[in-house]
Amino acid sequence: MFRQAAGYMADAVLAGGTVYVYDKEKSLMVDANTRASGLAITSNYYNMDYVLTTNDVLLISSIEPDDAGDIEKAKKVKSEGAKVVAFTSTSIESREARGTITAEIADVVLDNGSPEVSGLCTAEG
Repeated sequence: MFRQAAGYMADAVLAGGTVYVYDKEKSLMVDANTRASGLAITSNYYNMDYVLTTNDVLLISSIEPDDAGDIEKAKKVKSEGAKVVAFTSTSIESREARGTITAEIADVVLDNGSPEVSGLCTAEG
């Protein structure tokens, strides 16, 4: 999956496209824009007003795999022909999903392995 995601990004760069980032929690955005001094082809933040093309990629980080805002953005980008790479959980174990999850829309899913949403976990003591 990592190679496929990297391939989409490389194809976007070679075609003159842009790698957009959408990340409410800002963790992915920091990595995408500061590692190796940031990529010049990386847009700091995806905005719903943007119209993407088949030459573009959206990297989306979704803590809650069924977040309505994340799903709306992923569907819009896909409808415009761009690729969607999602950093998200592929399942929700703590409750029933509220419908579609981001992983079902994305072209590539890099599963964060989180069994819970919003960083919820149990701790003894």
